[in-house]
Amino acid sequence: MHKYIIFFFCILTLEASAQMNPVTLDGLDDQAFQRNDILISPGVSFAYFRGESFDHSREHGSLPPASINVDYGITDFLSAGILGGWNQRLYTHIPTDQEYAIDNIIFGVRSSFHYLHLLEKLHDSNLHSDRLDLYISISGAYRTRDVTVIDLEEEPSPYLIGATAGARYYFYRGFGLFAEGGYGIFGYGTVGLQFRL
Repeated sequence: MHKYIIFFFCILTLEASAQMNPVTLDGLDDQAFQRNDILISPGVSFAYFRGESFDHSREHGSLPPASINVDYGITDFLSAGILGGWNQRLYTHIPTDQEYAIDNIIFGVRSSFHYLHLLEKLHDSNLHSDRLDLYISISGAYRTRDVTVIDLEEEPSPYLIGATAGARYYFYRGFGLFAEGGYGIFGYGTVGLQFRL
């Protein structure tokens, strides 16, 4: 399953790269985020915390959650979009010494408020909103699980809610990096590439 997700990220990255308009930093727009922007953010999360402890089991490995967000700029300050991700956790069932894996597939929606340009207007200062985008987001998601080998008696809720603060920095008009932190859908922190179409 993870091979298909990695393949999907590669295709999406190539597609976004082909549509980017690479210009010098001097040619950036007035704002790093504006109305009608399409933002594609593939990333990797860390500090996964979503209710993964089970009686009579010991975790012995995991793959960090891989995720992607696609957001659309509704206004110069508000975006909405979809999110998806996958991770795998490996356990040993102590009574039977049997190993098993849990694959989590998560999909949902998110909305973000982009406030750096607003701060510039309020304080009449230059905070480099042509390269930097600061935002806060709320997310809601649904998790599906695939458990190999054994049946689990405990099942955490499939419904997830998250709230994060994040920043995007653009090196070119269509390419940059992002980082998010908080009580996110995929973990306490996510970092990755940022594409803007």
